[in-house]
Amino acid sequence: SGALSLKLKAFDLGGTIKKTIELVQLRYQNKKVEIHCQYNKIINIKCLNDENRLEQILLNLLSNAFKFTPEGGSVQVEASEKPDDTIQILVTDTGIGMKEVEMETIFHEFQKIDNEETAKLNPHGNGLGLWISRCMAQAMGGD
Repeated sequence: SGALSLKLKAFDLGGTIKKTIELVQLRYQNKKVEIHCQYNKIINIKCLNDENRLEQILLNLLSNAFKFTPEGGSVQVEASEKPDDTIQILVTDTGIGMKEVEMETIFHEFQKIDNEETAKLNPHGNGLGLWISRCMAQAMGGD
């Protein structure tokens, strides 16, 4: 049917974020990129959603951030509770960036930024990672 199935369960949101960050740091340990985290306000929040899907989304966003950030740069992860009782997780970096027009299409299937710099940093990218991440986030009630 093509529908994305979710396995809902209660989990420690802060612990999941911390575990995922540590995994990505291990993967990119030889790259001199700093990571700054701000998620203290959600540390003890229990979340009812699909923990594995959230990990997949965070792994993709963080991997992209590390891949496209030059040595000496930084990646920031921020998580906060919004007034409507939802959680917002932001991953930002000091990487090569994207143009406004690229931001409009990059979350679509098979869309990637094709230029010399991205080809060098991510030669095997197929333009599916951000699209899949967005589909999972939307299935989980986010964007």
